[in-house]
Amino acid sequence: MSSPEERESRYGRLRDMMQDEGVDVMVVVGRDDIRYRGRTAYVSDYWQLLSDAFVIVPMKGNPIFVGHPVLGTAQAEQSDWPSDFRTAGQPGEETALILRDLGHAAGEVGVVGMADALSHAHYLEMTETIPDANLRDLTRQFDAVRQVKSDEELANHRETSAIFAQMFKDLEPSIRPGVTEIDLVAEAHQISREYGCRSSMVLVGSPPFGAPAFGTMREIAKDGLVMVWIEGPGPSGAWLEARQLYRLGPLSSETQDFWDLHVESVTAGIAALKPGAMASDFVKTTGEGMAAGGWPVETNPDEQHHTYNLHGIGHDAIEGVWVPGNDRACQENEIVNVHCWVDFADPADGDKLGFVGVTDNVLVTPDGGQFMTWDTPTINEL
Repeated sequence: MSSPEERESRYGRLRDMMQDEGVDVMVVVGRDDIRYRGRTAYVSDYWQLLSDAFVIVPMKGNPIFVGHPVLGTAQAEQSDWPSDFRTAGQPGEETALILRDLGHAAGEVGVVGMADALSHAHYLEMTETIPDANLRDLTRQFDAVRQVKSDEELANHRETSAIFAQMFKDLEPSIRPGVTEIDLVAEAHQISREYGCRSSMVLVGSPPFGAPAFGTMREIAKDGLVMVWIEGPGPSGAWLEARQLYRLGPLSSETQDFWDLHVESVTAGIAALKPGAMASDFVKTTGEGMAAGGWPVETNPDEQHHTYNLHGIGHDAIEGVWVPGNDRACQENEIVNVHCWVDFADPADGDKLGFVGVTDNVLVTPDGGQFMTWDTPTINEL
C-alpha cells in the first residue's frame, strides 16, 4: 500500500487539475488491461485483477469504488483509500446513480479513460441515467499529473528494477543447451512469482528470430544466442519491461558489430532525454546513429510504422507518451521505457539480429536519461 502522504499528494494534484479543468467530480475507469488497470490503482491503491472498475473521485472526501460482481470487492477493500465499495452488474448505471446522489446529475463530470477504457455499453448506462451531466474526457490531463514520479514512486520503480535484475541472475543457470524455450519461460514465471511480481509476461527467443514467442518446444542451441524478455509490475505495482541477451559461445563479428552500434546509438538517444526535450528526440537521435553505421531506420515521429520507440511507464505498462503516435515534452523524474529493434529490409538479417537490442526503463534527469536496471547494456556470457 502507498503511504498516506503519497495518497494526499496524488489527490491534491488531481484536484488542482480538476479545478483548472472546471469539473465537479472525476470518474477513473479501469479495465483488466496492462494499459488501463494502473489508472484505478493510482487513485485507490487497488490493483485490478479482471473485469471493469470505476473510482469516483470527488473534490472533497474519499473516493467511491464500483466493481463488477464477477470479482466482488474483497480485494479492493484491502485498501482504505475509498470509503464506499459497491458491485453492480451494470456498473456504469451504478456510477451514474452515485454521481446523482452526490449532486452531479447536471454537472461537469471528468472521465479518465472515456476514449479508450470506458465501454460503449457503460457509457450509455451513464448518459441514460444522468442525461443532463456533461461527460468530458480527462485522460490526457490525468496522465499529465502522473507523468512526474514522486520520491515514493521512484523508490518503487528502483525496487522493481532490483528484483528484475536478481530474477535474471536466478534464471541464468537454466539457460543452457538442450533446454526448451517453454521450460525456460516456465522457470522465469516461477521465479517472478517467488519475488511477488504480478502477472509477468515472459518472451524467449533465439536465432532464427521470428515473432515474439511465449515459449516453444525449440531447444536452446549449443554456442547459441538467447533473448529473454520479462515485463510486468513488481510487488508495489511499479511496471518494468526488461530484455537481456545471453551467449553460450562466441558471437559472430556481424552480431557483435550490430550490437555495438545499437548500444552506441541508444545511449546517444537516451542522453537526449532531458526535461523539456521531446520524446521523439530519442527516436531521431537513435535512428541517426544507426543510419550512420549502415542500418537506416525510420526516424520520422509521425510515422506509425516505426522501429525505435519509447513510451511512458509507471502503474501501467504504457501510460501517457508514446513515440511514434503521442509525442510530448519530457519532464524531470518521468520514467519511459525504450525497446528498440530494426525493421530489417532483408528477412535474413532479421532472422539473425531481430531481437538483438536494449529494453529497460529510463529515468529523465537534467543530465539526460539514465537506465534504471543495468548501468550498461551487455550481452552476458554463460
